[in-house]
Amino acid sequence: MQVRRRHFVCPISAIPVALLSWLLVAGCGSQSSGTQSSDTGGLAPDASSSAAQPSSVHAGGGSLAKVGLRPLTFDLFEDGGSDGDGGDVEGGAGDAGGGSPDGAADGGGDPAPPPVSTRCGDAIRDPILEECDDGAVIGDAPSLCAPDCHVVDLLSPDDAAGPARGSRNLGTGAHPIAGGSTNMAVAWIEPGTADVTTHRLRLSYYDSSGLPMPRFDVLNAGLASSSYAAPGLAELGDGTYAAVFTDFGTDGDGLGVRVAIVDPARAAGLPLAPVTVNQTTVSAQMDADVVWTGTNIVVAWTDMSNPDTSPDVRFQIYDRALNPVAVGDQTRAASSAVEGDVALAAFAGSWAAAWREQSPTAEI
Repeated sequence: MQVRRRHFVCPISAIPVALLSWLLVAGCGSQSSGTQSSDTGGLAPDASSSAAQPSSVHAGGGSLAKVGLRPLTFDLFEDGGSDGDGGDVEGGAGDAGGGSPDGAADGGGDPAPPPVSTRCGDAIRDPILEECDDGAVIGDAPSLCAPDCHVVDLLSPDDAAGPARGSRNLGTGAHPIAGGSTNMAVAWIEPGTADVTTHRLRLSYYDSSGLPMPRFDVLNAGLASSSYAAPGLAELGDGTYAAVFTDFGTDGDGLGVRVAIVDPARAAGLPLAPVTVNQTTVSAQMDADVVWTGTNIVVAWTDMSNPDTSPDVRFQIYDRALNPVAVGDQTRAASSAVEGDVALAAFAGSWAAAWREQSPTAEI
């Protein structure tokens, strides 16, 4: 158990004289905002200096509850997980702590402890045994939490009819997931099989409730390797997406960067139409990221074409219809240092880029 915060509130008029000297020595009228922990030794900020009413809340894998008898109150943090991650973002209904918000105010005892899971399907996630628990049972409406309290695997429609595909992965792109107010998209790599040796780069979509939409797209069905695709996504403000990835051979010389506009609601059978981003095709262009500024699509990537300065960081800006704003590849970083691993973010109506840069002898 971690003592989250020690908070003494001592109205002097309510304290017997015999106890006054002890309380002063014990710290009456003072506050300690540090966390005393037997397992982490970390510090946590004090949330408030006021004499708030004791209450109980619960979130993720832990619970925060005020317990004790007034006029002394203590804030305690009970770590609900044993995996050392301080709680999880996963969680289902029933996570709110029960009991009276103030046990002393109504003449009762301490607030009731937060609920503890006793079985899969009770809508209380066990932080050790369960990945999720939304209370669903067999026969309920579909959700991403299976009746056995594990998150539903990401499967493509043809998996049931064809050979099993293992080792699905998100690749090495900076942003393989993106979402907006109406939906969400995830780009992922589906490995080949003994019969189909090429790998596939796929997209799956989820509605505003997080449930899978009945659609899977294939950005590339002929990846020779699953290691270089590095997909990235940017939501364009209307439920459509710009998707970038690294391809082999389509620009005429080794690896190249491609981008496509993807609409989860487009007519069935309408193919995607990726276009090549890099105008320089000598050697390799790879590891792209993409961002939507609100008016433009920005794509940045690592370029290996210049033997004197490569790897370098290049970029291109497009309008909403993928018409390039500038002629040729634009340079973001092309010094003698090693530059790559670029990541993009929308910033103040424009965009910002971060990348790794290393000199021949040290990090810069």
